[in-house]
Amino acid sequence: MHRYQLGSHTKTDLKVHLVWIPTYRKLVLTGQVAIRTRDIFRQIALEHEIDIISGKELSDHVHLIISYHPTQDIR
Repeated sequence: MHRYQLGSHTKTDLKVHLVWIPTYRKLVLTGQVAIRTRDIFRQIALEHEIDIISGKELSDHVHLIISYHPTQDIR
C-alpha cells in the first residue's frame, strides 16, 4: 500500500536511495562511530522532515532509502 503525499493539486510518492561512503571506504563505521552516525542521520532527517524508510549500516558504507515532500530542498 502506498503512502502518497497530497498537495493542493499533486499526489506524490518520492523516494531516494542514498549511499554514503567514508573516504577511501575505510572500515570506520563500527562500535560507537556506527551508533553516532546513525544518530546523526536520524537527527538530520528529523530537522528536514524526511522519513527514513529503510537503512543499512555496514563497516564501510551506509544505505538509506528516504521519502520526502517535493517542496523540500534535500541538499
